[in-house]
Amino acid sequence: MKVLLVNPPLVPTREGAPPVGLCSLASQLIQDGHQVRVLDLDLELKYVQTNPQSTYKRLFCAEVTEFKPNLVGFTSMYNNSLQAERLIRVSKQLFPQIPTVAGGPHFGAMAGSALTRLEELDYVIEGEGEVALSALVSFSKKQPPRRYQISAIA
Repeated sequence: MKVLLVNPPLVPTREGAPPVGLCSLASQLIQDGHQVRVLDLDLELKYVQTNPQSTYKRLFCAEVTEFKPNLVGFTSMYNNSLQAERLIRVSKQLFPQIPTVAGGPHFGAMAGSALTRLEELDYVIEGEGEVALSALVSFSKKQPPRRYQISAIA
């Protein structure tokens, strides 16, 4: 299965940090035999001089069109949660057949309300995501999205 993991931009900051959590998730999925790409839109925007609002959406759409993932995952902290929500909406508007999953500190802390507020969001993982996302990817190969909250908290 092909999975695209997306780190939304931290607009307008020029500071950067690698998406270590997404890299950990990608490692687990690759170990499970899946094809994975990590799209770090925060890093991508550090090198763009044009309007960041339109640029990160354009870069996201180009990546989805080129890679053709079976599932798109988004992480989010509080300071890039609006950008993550915009990308989730764009994802479903342009690629309605691709399931969306969100996790990370922001979505994990408010999983139920995120599913209520964002009708474009199919799954939310709260807690550590490696095992939960791996199980979800295997599950979603067989099932259409149904808007689930998945808890990895023991």
